[in-house]
Amino acid sequence: MTQKNRRTFFVDVSTFLVATAMCVNRSAHAQWPPGAPRKSTPERDGASEQYSSNSDGYSVPDGPSEVGGCTYLRSSAIKLSDIGEIVSSLGDSRIDQLAEAEARVLSSAFRVRPALGFIREAGAPNAFATNKRVFEDRPGNGTVLLGQKMVSSNILQHRNDFSRWGTAVMLVMAHEWGHILQFQTMKSFGNPLDELIADFMAGWYLAGKSQLGARVEYRVAGEEIYSIGDFAFNSPDHHGTPAQRLAALNAGGSASFGNPNLNSSQALSLAVRALAR
Repeated sequence: MTQKNRRTFFVDVSTFLVATAMCVNRSAHAQWPPGAPRKSTPERDGASEQYSSNSDGYSVPDGPSEVGGCTYLRSSAIKLSDIGEIVSSLGDSRIDQLAEAEARVLSSAFRVRPALGFIREAGAPNAFATNKRVFEDRPGNGTVLLGQKMVSSNILQHRNDFSRWGTAVMLVMAHEWGHILQFQTMKSFGNPLDELIADFMAGWYLAGKSQLGARVEYRVAGEEIYSIGDFAFNSPDHHGTPAQRLAALNAGGSASFGNPNLNSSQALSLAVRALAR
């Protein structure tokens, strides 16, 4: 893919950055990778529950910030009713519009177009990707569901700092789009490799947006991905250790910076070669 074509499929980003996109400010950018995650802070230890939105911020439910993850619904054995309830909004129409606009940019970049929906998670904050068509009136390459708790917990954790919580939510969305691309183009390697490949693709996407002028809070992305790593080595839901997840994210970002013309298919091939060996 030429640089011109790469800019064409990211064309929505330019408008998005100026108007309504997550992480809109043009600025100087820190070097990728984001570096080591910070140590535990009051926000991560639950103290963020006191920082609900004020009248000028986004409406989110009161309550403690929780750490969640991603559920990869390739298996038809997992029922939608087991993971939560489909809802029409994330709780604030402005956030809904941001998520929908980001979804259009993601679909252009990843060259897959899943339907986007919202869900009230039955458990911890989460997001979901499935190769199934959840909404009869929304055609697409599978479905991505963003959790209300996931979005609101990020807003609370980052004290309504738009560039920070926007990066965190954008990271989650890019990870889920990475899964949709996997559904369409490759076999499953099982966990944790499927999850680490999606982390790589999220890093590729964030770096690509950064190169086109978006303000991406790299440290926030690194902290977020590190915080949802786990050590459940014998669990089928094992997503990778904190260090593995951060390394995969960094590898994707570095690949994008190393080759600005890298498209999603090429990035996925790199991820497989780097991680599934």
